[in-house]
Amino acid sequence: MGYSLRAFIGHTHDLQPLATQYDHAVLVEVGQGLSLIPITEVFFDELNMFSPSEEIMPFGCLTRLMEERVLALLGPTHFGYLEADYFGGRGGQASLLWQAGQRSIAPSAINSMLRELGVIATGHMDEFDTIKLGRHRETEDWVSV
Repeated sequence: MGYSLRAFIGHTHDLQPLATQYDHAVLVEVGQGLSLIPITEVFFDELNMFSPSEEIMPFGCLTRLMEERVLALLGPTHFGYLEADYFGGRGGQASLLWQAGQRSIAPSAINSMLRELGVIATGHMDEFDTIKLGRHRETEDWVSV
């Protein structure tokens, strides 16, 4: 069984303009004051205006046009982007963080970015599990609940 997630994540009130501006942006609360906006196929197309755009490496779904459009709306807020793809125990993950309209950390592990956003791990769980980012197996499933 596989796992795939592509999403912007940040404080709920900071991401609200993005959810309001785009028809296919769905704001999903995940806890500790954070929400994510899954990058579904229709939201990806809407953000990229059905135009090709250079990918931001090492991500497979984040493009320069997406970054420009999101930064234009969110401005100096503190938010992140994450991608995770696993199948049969193999795969990978990466995240990126923006602060004050600039990338503030190089692509890194998702838990590092979550700590920067203020997630506090609880019990024997890491930050990812604390906010239950594994509750759905596919990005599209986050918007169908």
